[in-house]
Amino acid sequence: MKSFFSIIFCVIVGSSSVCHAETSSANNSKVKEFYNNFPGSDANNDGVLTVSEMRSFIVKKVRSSATSKNYPPLNRVLKKDPKSDLNGDGVLTKTELIKYLN
Repeated sequence: MKSFFSIIFCVIVGSSSVCHAETSSANNSKVKEFYNNFPGSDANNDGVLTVSEMRSFIVKKVRSSATSKNYPPLNRVLKKDPKSDLNGDGVLTKTELIKYLN
């Protein structure tokens, strides 16, 4: 009976950690590149940028009216990765960046 509960415990703990693994700079090249460009975006300074930290950074630091035309960091992202301009109009917005990085 003890081994049965041990197995169930291992399955629950293992599956919860797999299910809750968040995309981060450790497992996603887009997030890693963002972290390389904006090292201050790692809110807890653990050396790994999660998507949650990245979104929070973008929302807090980038004005809602910012675009690649008037905000140099967005312009750099657009130049490095033109696919981030989701609607193809040649201008990267904060909303497009968040959607693209998901």
